[in-house]
Amino acid sequence: MNIQSKKALCQTLLWFVLFFLFTACLCVIDVKPTGPLQSNIGFSQLNNTVRLFFGVTPLLYMATDIPLYIAMVECLFFVCLGLYQLIKNKSFKKVSAAIYGLALVYVLMVVWYVGFEKVIINYRPVLLDGALEASYPSSHTMMVVTILWTGILAFKTIFPEHQKLCFWITVLSAALITFTIAGRLVCGVHWFTDIIGALLLSGAMISLYRFLLVLNRKQEVKTTL
Repeated sequence: MNIQSKKALCQTLLWFVLFFLFTACLCVIDVKPTGPLQSNIGFSQLNNTVRLFFGVTPLLYMATDIPLYIAMVECLFFVCLGLYQLIKNKSFKKVSAAIYGLALVYVLMVVWYVGFEKVIINYRPVLLDGALEASYPSSHTMMVVTILWTGILAFKTIFPEHQKLCFWITVLSAALITFTIAGRLVCGVHWFTDIIGALLLSGAMISLYRFLLVLNRKQEVKTTL
């Protein structure tokens, strides 16, 4: 493993450590029954202060679904691209390693989503359909940030010759990510710490994907030599 690979791996591990440390702190620091139906909330003073400042905006809540739909379409695009490469070349080895890396990241997202639905850290600051729902981390934010950011890296890796297209994909993805982060916080359906946790987890998975790309480039160099 060369220096670049080691650096990418260390960054990935650091992101995961930060996420788990933050999650652990959320379970023990300033935990009080200040949520809906007296549900316990970590960092309760900070979370309630931020929530009271922004309030609840239902229209913005619905608007932030749009980036997620776009992210899902991007997932479908890469799935179809992988199938196209497989059918065209009649070999799993001919499918881009960048797509295999995306598949791993997508599976991990599902694992995190299901896991935090079972192991509930915090409940939402509002009742949806009159019931408590898991709130941490913001799965919406996690999926949008992870899918669109890894998508940027994938497009640049798979289509390096289309620099202008990659540029505009980067601009659009950055805008959608920014809107999602700000929108999910301001609309009032998540605590402030839900957004922070989602960003830390997204950072870990994006860093993992970058590590996989670095490893693949190293392997391609060896094969060429």
